[in-house]
Amino acid sequence: MVKFREILLSTVWGRKPKRFIELCSLMVLTDTNFDCLIGKFTKYFIPKRNIIYERSQFQERKQRETETIEEFYRDLKDLVRHCNKNYGAEEDSIIRDRFVVGLTDQKLKEKLQLIHDLTLKKALETARQHELIKSQMKAQAVVDLVSKNNSKASSNPKPRPGSSSNQRAACGRCGRQHGPRQCPAYGKECMKCGGRNHFAKVCHIKPHTEGQRKNKPKYNQKPTSWRSSYQNTRGKQIHEVTDEARETFFIDTVKKKTSEPWRILLSITHLADDKKTDADFKIDTGADVNIINKQTWLSLGKSQLLEGNINLSSPGGALEVKGKFEAEIKGVKTYIYVIGNNVDNLLSRDTASALKLIKRVDQVKFNMVKCTPVKIKVKDDVTPYSISTARRVPIPLQSKVKKELERMKELDIIEEITEPTDWVSPMVPVSKLMEMSGFALT
Repeated sequence: MVKFREILLSTVWGRKPKRFIELCSLMVLTDTNFDCLIGKFTKYFIPKRNIIYERSQFQERKQRETETIEEFYRDLKDLVRHCNKNYGAEEDSIIRDRFVVGLTDQKLKEKLQLIHDLTLKKALETARQHELIKSQMKAQAVVDLVSKNNSKASSNPKPRPGSSSNQRAACGRCGRQHGPRQCPAYGKECMKCGGRNHFAKVCHIKPHTEGQRKNKPKYNQKPTSWRSSYQNTRGKQIHEVTDEARETFFIDTVKKKTSEPWRILLSITHLADDKKTDADFKIDTGADVNIINKQTWLSLGKSQLLEGNINLSSPGGALEVKGKFEAEIKGVKTYIYVIGNNVDNLLSRDTASALKLIKRVDQVKFNMVKCTPVKIKVKDDVTPYSISTARRVPIPLQSKVKKELERMKELDIIEEITEPTDWVSPMVPVSKLMEMSGFALT
């Protein structure tokens, strides 16, 4: 045993084991008991536990969400050992109480508290059985749900396209599916026959001869109403043109009979061939891409075109995209798409903004309405309306009401009156408008 003691001390303290013993006062130098030395080492190196903390950990211990009954019980057993208190026969009852109170399942907790003369062993057996049955029922519910879904799928086979009664049939005027009174072809002119209220792709009129076709307009030049131009379609709808590869978009224009479109004459430079031409563009803030018609493109000569990976449709039907080319307009480089149909040259929103032709305004502020002074005449027999007592403003809103009144006063929307008046109207803070615009007073 002396040899074992010397080996242990040499390993821990190197070549000075006796000095270590003297400094640490672990044992008497003449003591050769190896077990006593191990006990001294354990007592010296292992820190003392905080009994208050250990007991609070036990008293506050609750079952975690993913913790099983067995794991919860074993952790309680470990915690009660660290409390440094000899509970004796009461240890099982203390663990039982903490076990029942710390359960997350409320039904199980109520069930255990209703059992007379509940012991720790009986509580564990009941909790384990409840946990097992609950997991089995959960697994059975998943199996039943899968079986139910499979039976529904077999009894209700997937209908073929166009055979379902709930599926809307394609419109005979535009070829799309839409709600009632939402046909985009309403008020439009067919590019095939010249008729109205339908598109060329669903036109049932036989093709005209070449001479008759020349007499018919190729594009609807008449202004459309706001209602007919802004009907919802199945696809994505914008004002003029949208640019997204491999998708078909509907092209529509909001027009007004009394307004003139914004137009500008710009010089286009084809960067690949270094050819120039002048083109009359219509500035359209709703367009995502720049487009020119075939006539404008021919004025550039037989310039090289790139593949235009985009599909466009208009009120008269699909637009023929010839391709695109990179151009420079007043120092701004952009892509321009060439359309085979007879359409207007459109300058997109981004290009117009880059050329500083338009400016984006994110916020519009209005002060007091400035207009011609008017005089309000009140009949002599009218009784003035006045409230005798002002309505109370809720305490949480008083600071907001005061701030809003000061703001309206600074903007000359209202003015302060210090003298009595015959006409006094109540003021009400509107909570719904507060959520929409910050705050509002009526």
